Parts: sequence; structure tokens; C-alpha cells
Amino acid sequence: MNILFLIDFKNIFKTMNPMKCSPFFLIVFIFSCTKVSFAGQQETTNYTNETTKKDVAFSFALLNDNYIATWQKDVKGNYFGADDFLTVSILGRYYAADWRFAFTYQAITSRKFNFRYDLLSMLTSKLYWVSGLQLQPQIGLIIKGDIGGKNLQNGYHSITSLQTLDYPYSVDKGAAFVFGFAARWEQKAFFFGNDNFLAGFYTQFFTDFVPSRIEPVLAYQLHFGKYVQSEILVKERFYVTKQNQYSEMVRSGLIPAVGLKIKTYKKLYFDVGIAFFPTKNLQNDVRYPPYQRKFLPQFWLAFSWNTKSISLVDYIDY
Repeated sequence: MNILFLIDFKNIFKTMNPMKCSPFFLIVFIFSCTKVSFAGQQETTNYTNETTKKDVAFSFALLNDNYIATWQKDVKGNYFGADDFLTVSILGRYYAADWRFAFTYQAITSRKFNFRYDLLSMLTSKLYWVSGLQLQPQIGLIIKGDIGGKNLQNGYHSITSLQTLDYPYSVDKGAAFVFGFAARWEQKAFFFGNDNFLAGFYTQFFTDFVPSRIEPVLAYQLHFGKYVQSEILVKERFYVTKQNQYSEMVRSGLIPAVGLKIKTYKKLYFDVGIAFFPTKNLQNDVRYPPYQRKFLPQFWLAFSWNTKSISLVDYIDY
């Protein structure tokens, strides 16, 4: 399965708009890809390390854009995110040897266009290794409709004394297919003996509801003893198609993320972090100043088992 042939590269370069891309990021990415050819010639391969070979591992994450807000009634200036577009997300990941299984639940609203809908995706993939490269074809299903997001959001708003959002659910609903493909290279002990570097290329093609995209990715992990692990991830997301009621709120651009993983008991970890997604046409509650930021923050809290050295791109990607 090679979905790269499904993409019209002429339109890709129009969408990418190289004048707005990060030159430093693209240069580093090209340099990293160049190193892949040399890694494939070594007698010892990198794919036997902890980042790719797991017997059983899983993670469960809750994402929101307003964990640090104070929610003081009638007080302006304390609302960090817009509470619009990705209002809440729940992610689950399960690893069984070379197999990966993922579900992602998203409650989506649009204050500007006055609608809401929920998305639920279920994906499966398998890992393969070719000359030191990790290849990962992916297939799955995505469902759009009323899946309880309104009750989840408004229940939370009631607890925090925020105004409930009674936007109608979109009449556009149903199911669609998702096809994906990833290729990445990893190098353990890249700068130090306790770090890991990842360079990869990811693409997902949706037959409906969500715009298809391609993403070059760089990630760097650093371990501090046996109990703390940090990671910095950056990827450039290019949307290559448009979908009604989704493309109006997103745009191509850079997605940075920072994560911290803390070992709590045996192989049980507690994860925290933040990512910033390029967005547009977002609005917040009327009691707060107009939302004028071009990025929507997403904070996550996660519990995971046996996920040491697994990159954020594996279980926070959505």
C-alpha cells in the first residue's frame, strides 16, 4: 500500500507555499534524510532498540486547550485557549509487538460558523524494516456525527461555571476510510548516550470529513536517569485537500510539541505536554477578549504502560 501515488504533487507545492515554510526545518529534515542512506549500510541496525520493539504497551491521553485557565467568572484575560475547534480529545494507543492499534475521539465546535460534530477514528498498522528504515502502512475508519461530545463539553462547562454551548450538530455525518503511510529513521545515542533522534515522513489520506495531509517530522528525546524523559517534536503539516466544516478552521503550518514522561511505578508512566496547532477562524467565550492567536494550544495528560522511548509522534499524533 503506497498512498503517495494518490497525491497530486502539483497541488501540494501550491498548498505548501515554500515562502511561508520554515527554511531551517526543511534543511534539517533533508540533512536527516540524507543520513538514512549511510545508516542503511552499517552492519548493525538501529531498529532493535526500545523505540520500536515492544511486547505490549498502551497509552491513554486526555487533551484540552484550557488546563491552566483560572475560569474566574466575569474576569477577562485568563482564558488561554479558544475552547473552539478541538474542544476535547481522547486518545488511546495499544502496541502488540509490531502491530499498532489506535483510537482517537474528538469533540469539534465552531463558534463562528455555529455547528458542532464529533469524530471517532479507529486505525491499525504494522511495522516493517527495510535497510534501517521503519515503514508503517496504516488503514482505518473515521466516523462523523453525534457521539456525545455536546454532553461531555457542557458537563465540564457546568462544573467550571462557563457558558454552555448549544450549537446544533452538523447534518453532514457518516463514515469514511483512512489510509496512511509512514517512513522514519531513528538513531540512539545521537549526541549523548541516553538520547534518541527521529526523522520521519508521515502522510494520511481521508476519503471524507478530514483534509488529507503530509508531514515531515523531527523529534529528539533525552533521558534523565531512570525516571524522567523529555522530548521536543516539530513537524510541518501540509494539507493537500479540503473538507467542508474542517478546512475552515485549520491551515498548513508548523506544529511544535514538548512532552515530559515520568516513571511512577515499574513500567507505568505519567505524561504531560503541550502542542500548538495552526488554526484560523476561532473564537472564544464572549466574556474574554477576542481570540487573535494563530495557534491553538493542546495540553495533554496521559497514563501509559511500557512506553519508554516511544515518541510523541506515535501516541499524541492526531
